[in-house]
Order: sequence, then structure tokens, then C-alpha cells
Amino acid sequence: MKKTCCSLIIVTLLILTMFGNVYAETPGDIRQSVEADFQNYIPSLNQTKKEFGLSDSDDFSKAILEEGHPYYRIAPQEKLSVASNVKDSLTFAGYIFPVSINLKPAGLLFADNAKGQWKVLKISSDLDFASNYKLVNEKFKSQKSKIIYDETLHISGVVDEDTSNFGALRPNPELGLTKSSITPFSELKKEVAKIRSKKQNSLTAPDGATYAGGGHGDQPVKAVANTNHPLILTLSVVTIALALCVFAILRKRKLQK
Repeated sequence: MKKTCCSLIIVTLLILTMFGNVYAETPGDIRQSVEADFQNYIPSLNQTKKEFGLSDSDDFSKAILEEGHPYYRIAPQEKLSVASNVKDSLTFAGYIFPVSINLKPAGLLFADNAKGQWKVLKISSDLDFASNYKLVNEKFKSQKSKIIYDETLHISGVVDEDTSNFGALRPNPELGLTKSSITPFSELKKEVAKIRSKKQNSLTAPDGATYAGGGHGDQPVKAVANTNHPLILTLSVVTIALALCVFAILRKRKLQK
């Protein structure tokens, strides 16, 4: 009986692990997890409506997360210097979800995977991302474009893997970028190397802490609360498995009597 109970628990945990892996890799479930975590931000966001271009009558409880897009950062210099293609020059960062309220842009949500769970990283007041992205992406007409949003370098744009060209969503005079301009990605990499060599990719705050980027008007808001759904699910399944074992033991004893 003990072997049976142990086997039941092991099988249950294996099934749970498989379920967890599917959850982490399914885009639909990623969106669901991010939407659930976004609810924790609503009270704080409603206190800063003007920073997101909204009126007093707008309410973040009615916000809609538009289609999510994977986004990337420029790879660390040691990797970038030897990269021979666009893919190897980038590092996956997470997903970007444009936020809208009553058909009006209301910010940009960044999501990343924190300890196996997709959560809101921050919410930015970048209100023209969606329109700029559509404008630049139409120039490439490619199915192999990637979004680069790297605040440490103040880079926001789209790179086309077919042509290896970069389209800027925002200007950056230091890198020679103007809005909607098209630049060979190889040239952008050279400029990035120069910037990094001068150690100009960080800002020191008055409190002595160092914060990277922050060049796109970001308004990060801390969540009021976080829920741990996978933990609750794990405890629930294990509890059920143990209850079944106890029931089986008691039933066997009753039959032996």
C-alpha cells in the first residue's frame, strides 16, 4: 500500500510538472498570466492617469492589452562583437503589450518571466509605440522582423532579419538615428560599441543607486500584490494525492476487519 501511495504521488507530481512546462511555453497562457498580474497595477495606475495621456473619466479597469510582441535587447558586447547575424546580436527580453482604454493608447506593458511565471515587469508611458511600429514595419514588409527595445542604449526600433536593416521608432542623435530612419544593422552595432566603450549606458541616481536606461519616459509602477498560482496548484494536487492515499489505507483496514 505504501508503494502504491508513493507511486501515486510521484505520478501526480510528474503530471503537474508537464502541465507547468506547457503553461510556460504557451503564448495564450502567457497572456492570461500577464493579464491577471496587470489587475494588481490598476489602483496605482489610476492615480497617475495624466502621465499616460488620459482624462479623469478614463479608468484602467477598462484597459485592454493589445496583441503582444516579443522584444529583444542588444546582446552584451562580448557576444555582439563576434555575432555574424541579427539573431546572434540580440537577447530575448520578454513581451510588449500596448495598452489601450476606449480606443486610446494608454501605455506600454513589459512582461518577463520571473521564476517560471510571466509577470508585469513595468508599464511605460510610451503612447506612440503602436503607431510608430506599424509605420516602420510596413517599410520592411517582412515576416522576420524583430522589435528591439533597449533602454540601456535608448534604442527603440525594428530590425529586419532578411535585409539586416534597422528602422528606428524613436530618434537617438547619439547613435545617429532619426524617427523612421532605416540604417544598416551593422552600422548600428558599430555605434553601440562606441557608446559602450565610453561607458555611457548608465545613469547614477541621487541616492547612489545605478539605473540603466529610462530614456523613453518610463513610469514603472509597483504591484500592490502578487499571487502565486503555480504554488497553490502544486499544494492542491499534493493534498488531493495524500487524501487518496489515506482513504485507500483506511478502506483496506476496514476490509481486513
